[in-house]
Amino acid sequence: MAKVFASTDTSVKVCPICGSQLVPADYYSAVKGNSQVVESKTDWSNGKTTNTISTQYSDVQRCRGVYCMSCYYKKMAGRVVLFRILILVGLLGIIAFGVLSFVLENTALLLAAIPFLAALVLGWTNIGDSGVIGENPYSGLTKEQIEAHATKSNDNIVNSNSSEFIACVPHDQIPQGRTFLSLSSFKK
Repeated sequence: MAKVFASTDTSVKVCPICGSQLVPADYYSAVKGNSQVVESKTDWSNGKTTNTISTQYSDVQRCRGVYCMSCYYKKMAGRVVLFRILILVGLLGIIAFGVLSFVLENTALLLAAIPFLAALVLGWTNIGDSGVIGENPYSGLTKEQIEAHATKSNDNIVNSNSSEFIACVPHDQIPQGRTFLSLSSFKK
């Protein structure tokens, strides 16, 4: 997968990987405190328990970093293709072994479809908002189009830039004992 340049040093203006203009991203730096479960819900129909966890943070500081949205889009375009391939291979494998099992009248062959089912589930759960069918939303854009989109000023783009920066910043840039959080991490 493509590497995405991200830095807490805002004096860097151009991506050393692809030469695109870097996008500013606001984020929080904080010291993580104790966490506690504040609510627990069990859905007995599917056996799933969902816990709501509250975490206390101290010394919260608003900071700014930069990252390369062009490299990020390239990485995401590759991920969409990969997960679409997993879905296709999984679906075709399940169909093939299902038909083979029916034709040979041997239900044991359905066990061979388990890895294909795993590929289908993995692809489907990771495809996200990109969708299985249709145009890859991350491909075919020029650097200029990506930069124009990144510099629009609205809450969704500001929050998206913050989350993307957090996902891309190298761990060695996070100071010892601190954690980085996106702007949308805190409830207002």
